[in-house]
Amino acid sequence: MVAFIGIAACKKYEEGPFISLRSPEKRLCKKWYLKEVRDQDNNSYDVNENTTATFNKDGNVYIHYYNTPLQKYQTDTNQWRFIDNKKNIEIASKTIQVSADTIADSIVFHYETVTVYDTMFIKRLTNKDFWFIWHYNHSPSKYFNYKYSSKE
Repeated sequence: MVAFIGIAACKKYEEGPFISLRSPEKRLCKKWYLKEVRDQDNNSYDVNENTTATFNKDGNVYIHYYNTPLQKYQTDTNQWRFIDNKKNIEIASKTIQVSADTIADSIVFHYETVTVYDTMFIKRLTNKDFWFIWHYNHSPSKYFNYKYSSKE
């Protein structure tokens, strides 16, 4: 009975693996290729095979994707770290916050770089699979399930 409880506690992520001899960092730090995106209603979205997420040990993550409005590929550089006892990943990204004031008869715009934090709720993290849930604009009712695979 005690051995069963100890083994059952090894499963960190909902979809596995049941047990792993590699640390979460060693499993995560590599280049991942997007394979599937589904929303909370299980609707599937088109996936561009060139969309990748590369996690480095230095805390950088590079997201390479096709920006449809700009009609070009781009790469965003963000910071990542494990949180919640390595059950989830926090992504810190820089964005521009714009505000405006009316002074006399003119509008004055203010631009400030701010850091925005998002959480990837890990569902599965193996040597070949990285699945997570991302909540759109931190909404509990609007979220996406992402499935990435490595080529290892």
